[in-house]
Amino acid sequence: MPATKTTIALPITVLKEPAVKIQTITPESIFSNTEFPFEVNVISEDIELKDLTVQIIVPQDIEFRGDTSYGMSLLEKGIPFNIKAEMITPSNVSTEHTIPVKVVVSYTDDLGNEKSDSSSVPLLLRPKTFLEITNDGGIWVGDFFIAPYVSIGTIVGIPAGTIFSLLLKRAVEKKKKKKKS
Repeated sequence: MPATKTTIALPITVLKEPAVKIQTITPESIFSNTEFPFEVNVISEDIELKDLTVQIIVPQDIEFRGDTSYGMSLLEKGIPFNIKAEMITPSNVSTEHTIPVKVVVSYTDDLGNEKSDSSSVPLLLRPKTFLEITNDGGIWVGDFFIAPYVSIGTIVGIPAGTIFSLLLKRAVEKKKKKKKS
């Protein structure tokens, strides 16, 4: 008996939407007239994303240092798209309030459909008091900032400079004594 060939069409049903994770990294609270970092990480957990665009929408009184719109032609599955920017807050803040920052991600999925996802980040903006401790360990005393770190140059430079000046002083004193004798 000869073999027969048949063509069968199998329907494939997509059960869920692509999993796109939007992560934002910001300080817990921000002060007036201060620059602070704003980071966004976009990760596709299950498919490759094409024509990815990320828009950061901030209120008009916030100055944004960097671009507010980013694009990428292809974002591979599991590889993050990282954005780092700086925001500068207004100087005239008298009361504590929340400012909304919105991150909008648009992309084309593996079926060619255009999708969009967004995340809102509420940032607590408040006036600076006389004594504030920052997230990175620094201290604000009025308008004066005390950094939480000392550089290697300072640690090495001060003792090295002291030793060098003492050796130089001794050499000069020895020359003076030789000239007198």
